[in-house]
Amino acid sequence: MKLGRDSSLQVGERVYLSLEPANILRASLLAYGLPLMGVTFALALAWLLSGRLADALAVVIALAGLGAGLVLGRWQLRRLDCLRQLVPTIGDRVNPGPGRVPE
Repeated sequence: MKLGRDSSLQVGERVYLSLEPANILRASLLAYGLPLMGVTFALALAWLLSGRLADALAVVIALAGLGAGLVLGRWQLRRLDCLRQLVPTIGDRVNPGPGRVPE
């Protein structure tokens, strides 16, 4: 994580990181939701088009759907505004209290 030049933080200092709750949900959807939806959609479409699927074919189609979901999520992350929203920010220093050393 890069800090601005005017930051008074030192190496090894403990800080709180924050990320907006809506951005946590968005990150989890990009990381897990899109690949899962890709697998589900690919298998459902293949089943609707052909009826019964052989196990090996179902695995290949599921992997193709997984790959498509991963590519779509990666494409979304490449958008600069999306990636900027998903990077945590430094909230404040961790204050261990007088005479206490942070663990």
